[in-house]
Amino acid sequence: MFKIFIFLSLLIVTACAGTQGQPESVRQLLTAKYVGKSLEAVVVDLGSPHSTFDFKSGVKSYTWRRDSAKYATNAFIKSDERCVITMLTDKTGTRISSVGKVDDSLGAFNLSYCKEQYNL
Repeated sequence: MFKIFIFLSLLIVTACAGTQGQPESVRQLLTAKYVGKSLEAVVVDLGSPHSTFDFKSGVKSYTWRRDSAKYATNAFIKSDERCVITMLTDKTGTRISSVGKVDDSLGAFNLSYCKEQYNL
């Protein structure tokens, strides 16, 4: 009986957790690791960015994106796994000055798909 109670409790907690990962936690990790570092250091760790945008001021925006629908229909996970990270450079376009928006979902084996995919 106790095992059934534990199972049902875990099932309820999982269902209530939603599909959002830990975007603020990921943002803090990325800020600590990359702000002030060269763009090359980020590319070495995260790979080539998915997209870029150049501002008139010289600041550049880089976005890394990974997503999967592999577990979208899974009864326990039900997640459209996604990780979208945006970072801004300084006016020279060579150093990371800030981490912008982070969109993160639950991962298959971690509470954060971003942490799972980028080994954060």
